[in-house]
Amino acid sequence: MNAWQICFLIVIAVLLPSTTLHCDPFAVKQAGQKADRSAVTEQDTIRELIRVSQDSHRRNSAEGLAAGEEAYRRAVSLGDTILQLRALNVIGANRWMQGAYDLAVRDHIEALRLAELLRSDIDIGRSYNNLGLAYRNLGMTDRAEQCFRRSVEIRARIGDTAGQARGMMNLGLILFESRRFDSSYALHARSLELAQGVADSLLIAGNQYYLGRIENAWGNTSAAMQLMRAARTLYESLNDRNGISLVSSDIARVLFHAGNRDEARTIAMDALKNALLLNSRFAIREATQILSEVHAAGGEFRKAYDYLVLYKAADDSLRDEAALRRAAQLNIERQIAVREKEIAFEARKKEIQIQSELRSEAVIRNSLIAGTILLATLLSVLLFAYRGKLQSNTLITEQKRRIEETNSELAREIETRERLFGIVSHDLRGPVGNINGMLDLAADEKAGISAEQRMELLGAARETAQASLALLNRLLEWARAQRKEIVFRPEMGDLRGVADSVLQLLLPQAKARRIRIHWDCPNAVECAFDEHMMTVILENLLSNAIKFTGENGEVELRMERSDDHCIIQVADNGPGIDAERLARIRKRTGVVPEASVSGEGVHGLGLDLCHRFTALHGGEITVESETGKGSVFTVRFPVNHMEA
Repeated sequence: MNAWQICFLIVIAVLLPSTTLHCDPFAVKQAGQKADRSAVTEQDTIRELIRVSQDSHRRNSAEGLAAGEEAYRRAVSLGDTILQLRALNVIGANRWMQGAYDLAVRDHIEALRLAELLRSDIDIGRSYNNLGLAYRNLGMTDRAEQCFRRSVEIRARIGDTAGQARGMMNLGLILFESRRFDSSYALHARSLELAQGVADSLLIAGNQYYLGRIENAWGNTSAAMQLMRAARTLYESLNDRNGISLVSSDIARVLFHAGNRDEARTIAMDALKNALLLNSRFAIREATQILSEVHAAGGEFRKAYDYLVLYKAADDSLRDEAALRRAAQLNIERQIAVREKEIAFEARKKEIQIQSELRSEAVIRNSLIAGTILLATLLSVLLFAYRGKLQSNTLITEQKRRIEETNSELAREIETRERLFGIVSHDLRGPVGNINGMLDLAADEKAGISAEQRMELLGAARETAQASLALLNRLLEWARAQRKEIVFRPEMGDLRGVADSVLQLLLPQAKARRIRIHWDCPNAVECAFDEHMMTVILENLLSNAIKFTGENGEVELRMERSDDHCIIQVADNGPGIDAERLARIRKRTGVVPEASVSGEGVHGLGLDLCHRFTALHGGEITVESETGKGSVFTVRFPVNHMEA
């Protein structure tokens, strides 16, 4: 504290009493009472919002989320920590219902932190249970099991019977999914007993359903049917469509395998109706799968095929969601790793600070004992302490820099993985699935298709496979470029030879769409270039020009050499590029998927590779385009750029 701060505190201390003398005590009391009443009213409002959010999350999660977020905002403004953590729990529950499991994890972790800060066991138990559900849906089974066991332990200790039953049911489900049937059965049986004691119908129905699934896995069909039918009756009384749909699908499956096809079809149709009302992809997949099997067994192959199409659509959607969950899991693991590094960093910083303080205290104590005689020694010790502090600061700065570098590398890796997951899951799975379906249909002798139709199917499958292979090759080339595994090896040569090879490759594609290609290059174009990279550049630019040019259109390739530069231009008279997309291409702001004139997907990977490979040649690509008047891509690079 310096001299100015001391003077300021003295002035405040002198002026404050005189100011207080002029305050009206009655007015102060009235103001306090009014503030208390306002706070109570606001707390009641927040509690009502939390109740609405909690009641809505199984019917309308969007409405529930909005109410929860408003409750949290008001609780933060009021400074009420207990209401903040309860609002966070209902926010996380609504995000969980919407499938935003990574965001739900974030909300429940913050709620758990606040609950532990307040030492509220009931809220700690609730937060652990909610966190376990979110981890389970992200595929993080071990973390989910730990959270459920911790929740059961805490709730059993404080006598929260309903919470204990809920945690045991969720833990039993984790064990069932890992095929630990005996342990799972014991947990569900105990959870059912506790749920019946507190008359919680939803918990009773859930445990009956899971016990029925275990009995069915053991082959006890009669016991399984009895439990599942009881669960369905309870779900119907609660109007829980998700529960009705899932348990109905399992009942239909058991009936079908027992030979009761007609009843299985009726119950499965009811399951599908409820699943469609909920728009639940998982429930739709389960219902359509059993319906397809039932109709196929009855010889109704057309209906079986229709339901199989619905099943595959729901299954593909869930697989896409699984890929996104995997990306979210990687993101959460990265956040946890970063947080652990930050904790270690803060602990090390605190340790250094304590050591520095201890050294300073030792210096002061020794100075007081030694007095003026040890003044020289005191100065030396202070200098040593100062140097130590400088070294500590240097160490802290270096550790912080390394952490930031690690975070940047992790972020780049995750971004690359997310791009790869997105493209593979959305643009390769579909074509491969189509190929599989066409080949299955062509190979099915009972399908009743002619030889001509079979040849058309095989031709379509071949074209789809070639397009998928081309996309995969571009994807691998792009991934190698991202990891900087491609080596630049320029050699002197004539660019016309590369252009001729590329044109021979692409001419069939252009002829099929009646597109004319003009090649204007009368003279040799001698320069230093990497043949593989230049092939990729020309192939991608010409292929894109053909894709984005309508039938009977024109594409022009011009190549020339000046004294010190080579110039390649690819022009088309297609629909052109709108201003917004043109700006993004020029700024290279990322891979931007787009549909071409021919209907093919264009992902931006090829253009990104062109930019990278042109940069290795010491050049750049410029784009000129106007809507309705075509586009011109110009590659310009030095004649003799021999170093990357």
